[in-house]
Amino acid sequence: MSIRQFRPILIKSTWQLYLALMAGKRAQLRLRQYIFSNAAFRRLPKREQRFFVRLALISDDLRHLHHLILHARVSIRAARTAVENVVALHQLIFALRIYYGTLNESWEVIETGWHGTKLSRKLHTGLSTEAKQSLKALKRYFEHDNLTKRIRHNFAFHFSDEPIREALQYRSLGENDGFVTGGDQANIFYMFAENVRNRAMLLKTGNVDLNDPQQVRGAVRKLYDEGLRISENFTAFANAVMVAIAKRLNAKTQDFSSSAVADLSAVTPVIFINAKSILKIENPDANGPTPTE
Repeated sequence: MSIRQFRPILIKSTWQLYLALMAGKRAQLRLRQYIFSNAAFRRLPKREQRFFVRLALISDDLRHLHHLILHARVSIRAARTAVENVVALHQLIFALRIYYGTLNESWEVIETGWHGTKLSRKLHTGLSTEAKQSLKALKRYFEHDNLTKRIRHNFAFHFSDEPIREALQYRSLGENDGFVTGGDQANIFYMFAENVRNRAMLLKTGNVDLNDPQQVRGAVRKLYDEGLRISENFTAFANAVMVAIAKRLNAKTQDFSSSAVADLSAVTPVIFINAKSILKIENPDANGPTPTE
């Protein structure tokens, strides 16, 4: 299928007409695009090319994962029952797990692509003070055992036995647990397992007594805050490096506006879903035109 066939067909439905009419009323976001030639990129040393790509991939993933984290917080606030709250909390924990896993890989990219090549010698002096300080902060953090490594090795891409064994000791025999099913597979959710993993992750934040509400609140805050703090350091460093490399490529800049701007505080939370909506997305031809066709 050609790229042309993937392009939206404007004003194909009443919904699209509505979007077109409303576009002028949306908030306009001013952005800047850096444009460089592939020929200039190919003239970079091979290892620098790979570092440029890897650093950009990490940055893109962290950006989207942060959006998922914020969306999950909206879902948690929208939850009205204990079951809905656990489902929404899973969205947050899922995003945080992958967030920490990606952060851990970000340091590996810096270690091999920045410190492990001559690129650091070429560009370090030209970086901003903020970027240099952020790099130092990352080095101090990753030199020692840290929460990012522990979450990555146990929860980000793994389903290890050891942390589950420890967390199971904290299950209260006087409480109930369970899981949710429905008339279709779209809304099956195993709450009992998530409750165990949540406790296991909190235990990895440090010496915490899960029977002490104050310590639990502190562990929750650390689990949420630490990743975002480390990500800010990575972003400050990565953005400075990306711009520096773009200048080496004689990149041109082009300002543009976009009306595709979401208000994350007003997005619809996704807790349980209408299974028919899945079919509308996966089989659009069988259900008529969709808003993005």
